[in-house]
Amino acid sequence: MIVAIGVACFLAGLIVGIGGIAAIAIKAAGDEQKAQEEK
Repeated sequence: MIVAIGVACFLAGLIVGIGGIAAIAIKAAGDEQKAQEEK
């Protein structure tokens, strides 16, 4: 039972981590595009 909770928490953390990295990557790409358009 405790193992199942641990696995669930691990998977949730993994999903949140991937989501956070993706959000940062998307934001960085958007900022870069804006900087190029301003030139």
